[in-house]
Amino acid sequence: MTQIQQTERLAVISRVKTVVLKHHFNIGNVDYAEWCREVDQQSAALTATDDGVFEEGVRALLAKLRSSHTNFYASDVNSTRPQHVIGATLRSVIDSGSPHWMFLDVFEDGPAARAGAAPGQLLVSVDGTSANPPTFPAFRFGQDHQVTTKLPGQQETKSFVITVPQRKTHKGRPPLIEPKSVSHRMVTQRVGLLRIPFFPGLFGIRFSKFLKAAVENLKAKGCDRLIIDLRGCLGGSLGFANLVSYLCADRIPIGYDVTRKRIARERWPPSSQRTQNSLLSSAKRRWVMSSGPRRST
Repeated sequence: MTQIQQTERLAVISRVKTVVLKHHFNIGNVDYAEWCREVDQQSAALTATDDGVFEEGVRALLAKLRSSHTNFYASDVNSTRPQHVIGATLRSVIDSGSPHWMFLDVFEDGPAARAGAAPGQLLVSVDGTSANPPTFPAFRFGQDHQVTTKLPGQQETKSFVITVPQRKTHKGRPPLIEPKSVSHRMVTQRVGLLRIPFFPGLFGIRFSKFLKAAVENLKAKGCDRLIIDLRGCLGGSLGFANLVSYLCADRIPIGYDVTRKRIARERWPPSSQRTQNSLLSSAKRRWVMSSGPRRST
């Protein structure tokens, strides 16, 4: 690690502190002075590590703020969770005495689903490298990945290629392969199923149109009972309020506007949060800290 690189990282850490103190919603009533002292204590060690350890260290410090949807990553590497890249969640399971990643939720029409991945398959390797918990396999935007899977308790394997489209950060928010937000089908003559892995958009207007069309189609097929499947949902926008409205007979409040000043003045536990997204840059490497509802969690 050169002196220049250490100086750049110290500047990034300083910028993180500045952004947090200026824009963070202190929902967890965190002692900022204590948090800043902990950041200062770890700064020297973080500047002497490799990029991966540096990013994990900063993420661990941000996690102490006890607020969701806060992340820190190198934008030129775009390493992130499988559900954001290939459209599938992974769960750690034990098979034949060894830990494996198992495909849990595979989002319809996502890169993993199009390649042939299915819930229940065990992930053996990605690009020739064994994939074992607790480390997530590295899936990258704009790349093809050779994936090998098998079924639990079996030795026979299956290989296929997952092609991931290119995505870039947008207004400081992490890149994301948006899953199909609404899918539906009848499971019996009277019972319908709504599968919702994501609430797209900012206010959920587009999602509301998709949802209305799905509900009308189910009703036309005789549906009078509904199952709403939110397993693996990435979160997203205010579209969830429109979904909940189908479960309410009357109009009821869904929340209230929250500002940092209002929280500080009234000490309310807010029902929602949004903080300004910020770019953290250095001369040779760019890091992004995102906080607030994802275009996406």
